[in-house]
Amino acid sequence: MKAKKISFVVVILAVILITACDGAQMTEVISSEVPEIENNETRLTDDEHQAEKQKDPPLVSDSEPHLRSNNIITPKNANQLVEIQSYKNAPVFDFAWSPDGNTLALATSSRVSLIDIHTHEEIIWDSKKNFPSIGHFISFNPNGEMLAVSSGKQVEIYDTESQTKLFILDDFEDMGVFGIAFSPDNTKLATGWGHPWLPDTGSVKIWDMSSGKLVTELGRNLKETICNLAFNQEGDLLGTIGVEGQVRIWNILEETEVISFTGTSGYGESIAFSPDGSLLAVGGAASDGRSYSYKPAELHLFDLSSGDLLFDLEGHQSLVRSLSFNKDGDVLASASMDGTVHLWNPHTGQQLAFFDISDQTSDWTSVSFSPDGTRLATAGYGDVLRLWGVP
Repeated sequence: MKAKKISFVVVILAVILITACDGAQMTEVISSEVPEIENNETRLTDDEHQAEKQKDPPLVSDSEPHLRSNNIITPKNANQLVEIQSYKNAPVFDFAWSPDGNTLALATSSRVSLIDIHTHEEIIWDSKKNFPSIGHFISFNPNGEMLAVSSGKQVEIYDTESQTKLFILDDFEDMGVFGIAFSPDNTKLATGWGHPWLPDTGSVKIWDMSSGKLVTELGRNLKETICNLAFNQEGDLLGTIGVEGQVRIWNILEETEVISFTGTSGYGESIAFSPDGSLLAVGGAASDGRSYSYKPAELHLFDLSSGDLLFDLEGHQSLVRSLSFNKDGDVLASASMDGTVHLWNPHTGQQLAFFDISDQTSDWTSVSFSPDGTRLATAGYGDVLRLWGVP
């Protein structure tokens, strides 16, 4: 009798251990070491990468994914991020979070679409467009009622509920439209335009979102191609970065330039205000903006009040294309054409973690924190859309 009882207990313990191990499996843990891009040690092999892709869930799933979490991504847990979801799709040029954090808008090689991160449902919005390869060119307005998409030489404004086109902004002299940004008060859209290889072109145009009419133009006399731009949280300042790396901060109400300084020594590509408005992150590459060379990478943090350089953030191997601060402003994410994403402490300049999301050595990678700071989304032309979070 005792032998039977002991056997029964052993079986029960074995079942418990197996169940616990299955529940503890993670997809991929981020490393806090600097990647060696040249020897490709951190990248998956072709067979491993194909196996990972085969494990990706379908776009629409009957199961309820475990995506809800109250864990804010902070400097203390940034190196614990794991991949919690991936979405099969066409190569992604750029994406944007909805203000409520439930939806991601994608600009892919085949279409504009929306993905519900909880149900995996995809709504195809529009057919293939000629997206620019510069700047941030898809964005929700702050209340989520509009979606702006730059498609080459014009910007299209959609109503998100009816999916109808409200305005087409096309007064850009047949040039490219790059960075776009809604003002925090929902009233304006700022657009950067010009031509990367033609001198004396470009400016910032500000549009009224109630009518679709042009309100004003900043820096017309500078004739500088604007690669990207961003509002601060208060909405009184607009930061821009030009094709040759010049940063300018504009007072929107007074339409005056507050401060300007050199953001990168060559090609300017990305710009982001910290949530409290004290810091400005700037990314790009040291090479000439009118060439096809995007190395070496440059990523800098500046004191916004003075324009003084605080930190050179070293680790990327090619042009830094995308930047995002988390909700509290104590983590900065950067994405590069080298296919990697790095996480930084912007107050110390310390690298917190990095991970390699692409099997391509040259990739238009984008990164963005969810509005509540609990998720990090990554995507690229050589990779699917992925969500990362704290386990």
